[in-house]
Amino acid sequence: MTKSGAALIALPDEEMLIVADYADRVRRAESLLQATDVIQEKTATEFVSVRYLTAESMAQQVKQIMTVRGQVAGLSSTNDVELLHDERTSQIIVIGKAERVAAAIEIINRLDTPVPIDLQPVQFYKLENAKAEDVLETIRLLEEDGSLINLNMAETGSHLAGESGQESGITSDALQLETTSFDSAVGARITADPHTNTLIVIGDTTVQAIYKALIERLDVRRPQVMIEVTLVILDTSDSFSLGIEIGGSIGGNPEFISFSAFGLSEVDPTNGSLTIKPGIGFNGTLLSPDIADVVIQALQKTGRARIVSTPRILINDNAEGKISSTSQEPYETINSSNTVATTTFGGFVDAGTTITTSPRISNGDHLALDYSVELSSFTGERIADLPPPRLLNSLESSVTLPNGYTVVTGGLNTTNESESRDAIPLLGQIPFLGALFRSDLNSTTQNTLFVFIRPTILRDDKFADLRSLSAADVQAAGLDTDLPSSQPVLMQ
Repeated sequence: MTKSGAALIALPDEEMLIVADYADRVRRAESLLQATDVIQEKTATEFVSVRYLTAESMAQQVKQIMTVRGQVAGLSSTNDVELLHDERTSQIIVIGKAERVAAAIEIINRLDTPVPIDLQPVQFYKLENAKAEDVLETIRLLEEDGSLINLNMAETGSHLAGESGQESGITSDALQLETTSFDSAVGARITADPHTNTLIVIGDTTVQAIYKALIERLDVRRPQVMIEVTLVILDTSDSFSLGIEIGGSIGGNPEFISFSAFGLSEVDPTNGSLTIKPGIGFNGTLLSPDIADVVIQALQKTGRARIVSTPRILINDNAEGKISSTSQEPYETINSSNTVATTTFGGFVDAGTTITTSPRISNGDHLALDYSVELSSFTGERIADLPPPRLLNSLESSVTLPNGYTVVTGGLNTTNESESRDAIPLLGQIPFLGALFRSDLNSTTQNTLFVFIRPTILRDDKFADLRSLSAADVQAAGLDTDLPSSQPVLMQ
């Protein structure tokens, strides 16, 4: 306004201002009044519920974002909105101008979202192939030797346990689990749930990435190996027996009786006469009361036996399989004291066939095969209360062979030759005539054992190779196959 001559009169009742001045000054005053005489923006208050974060942490974070946004936008005031929190109802109270309140609510809605599953501090890893306890023990062993510290995740696939944990040499049968949960050196807690076969890992995002890659490498389906064992036992036996018995009274004198007895006949002790007991083989007798009774028995036995057994067993790679077929003989034990002797059950003694194999698949479909074959049999009658005698043959070795090839082992050859003679002294040693006064038994027994082991690797995910190998056995057993049948259809 002009210092001299200008007038500014206020009329409160009419809410008017009267301006008197030069024309250009009046227009400037009019513009100023129009800019200031506007509707004042009201203060807004909003209550926003928070679901996934705490109200306090959300309020602090949004307030920082609003302050930085105001500074970037060049606003004169960056604290024109207030955020309060109520932990009891998990709400944030936003107070300020409507525009700024709406901006704060938008930020809250964007931040209040669930954490992605792969970023959560608790992860559940459901294992499909390996056992949770086995994988946990493998991780624990890696923790003990420091393999997980400073782990390069880019090289995890090539350095972690090879295929199916082969390089670690850890098998489920060899693990002696001490616990199903432990705290790792990299700040995680790992727990195995055997009921659901799940590993539970508690840790931050970086730790979760390490264990996720490790568990995925360990939880792979191991190839299987079909082990076919063929046992061939050849048994050859030859025996020859010849016995002659003579009996009667000398010169018809019943007071002097002589006879030879080798179990071929029954002897009458009153007169020395012989009564033949028919046996296996040639039986002949010469009965003459005037001379003597003569009984002759001759037998030759030849036996040939070939026993073939072909058991099969399906084994996981780097696992152990066992085939056992045994018979058991019970025996007793006698506990004697000064007054009484008691007989109790002593247990069983086993005899039969036991085969143990452990295949390991290496590069190029080669197999490292550890095998042990044990064959035992009872060889005679028991003596008193002792277990019967037993013959034991065993083979044990480690070999490497291509897939589908056969290991030929065995060749255990046992030959038993025996000669026995029951004779009358001096008379039985006379050339030619001595045969009349003795019984001879000659026998030869030969046993030969061969073992053929043929492993076959099965890798098909749909188990088509297993179904093909089993089809012949299923058909031989008279069972229905699970393969669909198709018949030709006549097209008209």
